[in-house]
Parts: sequence; C-alpha cells; structure tokens
Amino acid sequence: MRKILYLLLFGIVFSCQGDYGEPDTQRLVVEAWIDKGGFPMAFVTRSIPVTSEYQSIDDLGQYLERWAKVTIDNGSQQDVMVGRLNRHYYPPFYYTTSFMRGETGKTYHLHVETQDGLTADATTTLQDGDVAIDSFWVTPVATSDTLYQLHAQLDMSVCNSQYYKLFAQTNTELQTTVSTMLGTFSLDMIEQGHIIINQGRTNVNKDYITSFSVNDTVHVRIAALTEEQYDYWRNFEDALSLSRNPLFPATNNLPGNVRDGIGYWFAYNARSYDIVIRKLADR
Repeated sequence: MRKILYLLLFGIVFSCQGDYGEPDTQRLVVEAWIDKGGFPMAFVTRSIPVTSEYQSIDDLGQYLERWAKVTIDNGSQQDVMVGRLNRHYYPPFYYTTSFMRGETGKTYHLHVETQDGLTADATTTLQDGDVAIDSFWVTPVATSDTLYQLHAQLDMSVCNSQYYKLFAQTNTELQTTVSTMLGTFSLDMIEQGHIIINQGRTNVNKDYITSFSVNDTVHVRIAALTEEQYDYWRNFEDALSLSRNPLFPATNNLPGNVRDGIGYWFAYNARSYDIVIRKLADR
C-alpha cells in the first residue's frame, strides 16, 4: 500500500532523495497554539504528497493558505482571525486576533475553511499548570573556543506539570521559536530539574549545530504540556530524526488533534526568556 509523507513547513524534512510526488487529495495542515495570556497563532498550509513521481518543491510558498477563514470560539466569544504577512515568521504568513487571549480553564475551538471547500477543526483546553526557569548557565564545547552548551534549572516550586516542551530561536531576524532537539521531556527523564537547551531548527537551516556561539541572543520558550501534547511532540522529534535516516524513513502522520486535516491546535502554559551567550571569562 502506497504511503504518503506530509511536510509540515515548520520542521519535518523529506526522507527521500530528490523532489518527487504525484497528485493526490490535499489536506489542510494546521499548526496553531494559544498561550496563557497570549493571542492565538495559526499557520495554515496544504499537505505535500511525497511519492515516486517528480514534483518540484522549490517554491514551498505555493502551499501556504493565504485566503482561509479561520474562526476561534471559546464558548462565550467568537472571532474571525486575520491573516498577516510577516517575513519575521516561518512560514511568513499566519492568522491571529487581538480580541481573544488564553485563559486557564477555557476551551478553544478552531475552525478553518478554504475558498475551495477544504475544512479542518480542532479543540483544545488551557489546563491549570505553570512552568518557570530559575537560572541559566553555559559550559564550553570541548572542540571549540567559541561554542557553548546552554543549561537551565527548572523552578521546581512552580513547575506542577509532568510534561514539558522547549522551543528556541537564535536568529534575531525571525520571531518564530522552533522545536529544539531532544526538547520534549517528562520530569522523570531529567535529574533535579536540570535541562539542556539545544538549538531549534527550521528546514531552511542547513548548517545546524546544537550548541550556541558567543554573543548569540537565544530566545527560549518552555511550555507545560498535557499528555496529548507530549505524545504529539515526542512523535514529532522521532519523525524529524528518522526523516534524515534513509534506512528508517518517517512514513506516518503525527498524532495531532486536527479533524479532517493534519497538525495541532494546542493551548499552553508557557514562559519565554532571552539569554545572551557570553564567554565564561566575561561572566
């Protein structure tokens, strides 16, 4: 039975060689979230089938959905989100609204509809929970004078969830934080709240390293996860790793919560931090 890989523009890369594909029924790919106290963000694209026939993927912009109607409803308020073109995000087009923020205990329904009739729906609830980082520090990379590994200590008096997800961004031109390598964890996977923060990576970042350079400004975002969200991001990391290994290609869709589509719509308790990487002698 022929299997289809679907590219999520945020992070999943192809596991096959070359640009191949064949026409197939497209599905909406939704990557959306709402943080406690924050506005919703929704990136809407279309799926890309990867098979044995040639299909150019040089211009991924053709898969962006710029004319969708994206509606958010929290049970007492409904609002149509506005599409915005912003080159500081990846992908550079998203939907949002400034008339609704994330509130603990609220359930948020997202409905996406395109002009040609494709639809997708998802529901998420902002659970009670919190997360905080007490401190950051760096250790030198043995093979370099300018690279450092970033560490952090969770504030265990605040963190009351079992699962967590790290996002990071060092490119000051981009405002998107992306999934970090090995950045999805449960408390029983770490020792006394100590975590290592690796670089985030997008598809356009070819020269990827996990460590950070001197004078990098690192934007770190950490989110407390539900079990459903944890399962999604663990599978995301597995797919990202396997897609670079020709012996173990990723051929299954991620376990998202988007009905009639692919992807996720998650409500998070999250916090963000900005850290400047300095030489140890300068600290």
